[in-house]
Amino acid sequence: MRQALRRAGDVATVAWLSYRALFTWLNPVGYVANRLVQPVAVATLYGVFVSELTGRTFPTLVGTAVLALASAMMFGISMAIANERQFGTLEMWIASPQTFVAGLLARAVPHVVDGVLAAVLSLGTSMLVFHVSVPAAYFLVAVPAFAVIAYSVTGASLLLAAYAVWSRDSLGGPNVFKLVLTVCTGSVVAVSLLPVRLFGLPALLPLTAGQQAAKEALIAGRLDGGSLVRELVVGTVYLALGSGAIAWAFRRVRVSGLVAFR
Repeated sequence: MRQALRRAGDVATVAWLSYRALFTWLNPVGYVANRLVQPVAVATLYGVFVSELTGRTFPTLVGTAVLALASAMMFGISMAIANERQFGTLEMWIASPQTFVAGLLARAVPHVVDGVLAAVLSLGTSMLVFHVSVPAAYFLVAVPAFAVIAYSVTGASLLLAAYAVWSRDSLGGPNVFKLVLTVCTGSVVAVSLLPVRLFGLPALLPLTAGQQAAKEALIAGRLDGGSLVRELVVGTVYLALGSGAIAWAFRRVRVSGLVAFR
């Protein structure tokens, strides 16, 4: 028990030091703009459009809150890991006695927490803007849905981080993938209205099933177990692919000797 606590403490220490040293959005103005102003502006924009078309605003607010969570995690995790190479500290990570999984966990956890905070701020503020109220018990019902979404997005974020380490581009991947998630997962526009449903793309993406479960929980107070299982399966696939891709990218830069951007 003591050894487990010591390891957890080590992971927490590495997570905090990595976040403080390498994450580039510690400027309060940039943080507020990216974590509060932008998500609320997006929620307001889509909320007004969808309200005019369907008369229902709250599902869109939930969907944009899920997108805020995904955006914070994808950009945060991708940049945190890619910055290890950019700032020349990747060789120290590779040479450290810390296990590979523990190193990934230490760099991902702060951005998972940050993403959850972004979703809470986005949903809470947009609900105030649109004068929407939800029973407090419904938020407790939605907790498992948001937890599974965070798990799923972590896997996708690791895949994007691997691309960033390999390509030296820490922003291109998250920007493109965020656009795909916005359009294709049903967070803003129902999947049934999208032409891409013919190709089965939404079912292959994180958020598609998870945001359905989150909306069901916050609107009706029910937890859709089927949607959670589907999101969990998709997230596990992305986590396996992302972990493998990160390991491959690290081996590639280690063999080439280019552990920093030069």
